[in-house]
Parts: sequence; structure tokens; C-alpha cells
Amino acid sequence: MSSVVELTGVLTLNPGKAERFIALFKNILAHANANEPGTIVYELHVGIPEKNNGEQVVVAKEMYKDQASMDIHMAGEGVKTILEAMEKENLIKSSQIIFTEPLGGRSKI
Repeated sequence: MSSVVELTGVLTLNPGKAERFIALFKNILAHANANEPGTIVYELHVGIPEKNNGEQVVVAKEMYKDQASMDIHMAGEGVKTILEAMEKENLIKSSQIIFTEPLGGRSKI
């Protein structure tokens, strides 16, 4: 069994909140790129509202070298800020976090 921690978050944003959420995510991404060598994958994919029942959905894909690397990421100021904003600014309509483990596959991107 691998020590890699992998998760996907599917978040439906409240109307008019996408720009704010994406800006907060980009701050976390910049910090992760500069300071978190154990963060292997940290991506945000933006849904196409007209193909998702008019909903603004974002999908976060994250992979960490191990649990300690994820803990470092989660303790960062950017993560604290976005979690606080999600609550205080009512950014999120609903969310689901799915922990997975790599099975196999291929990507050409």
C-alpha cells in the first residue's frame, strides 16, 4: 500500500462566488508551488455551467507524498483563509471530498 494521499473535492459554488473562490485557490496554489515539495498534484478544474444544470462546479484534484505533506498543506495560511471564507462568505452550496488511491491510467496532458 502506498503512503500517497490522493483526494478529489467536488464543490458546487453559490451564484456569483466563482471569481472569489478561484482567487483564493490561486493564492494557495502559488504557496504550494513555492513551499510544499510534498504536494505532488494540486489542480482546480472549473465546470461548464451550461453542461452542469446551470451550476458552477469546481473540482479540486490533490495528491500528497504522504499524510505529513497533506498536514503541512492543510496548516497553511491560504487553506485557513479559504476555509474561513467558504463559511463566512457563503461561497459553497455543497461539497464532497473523495479519498482515492491510484489504480492505473494514462494522461497525455
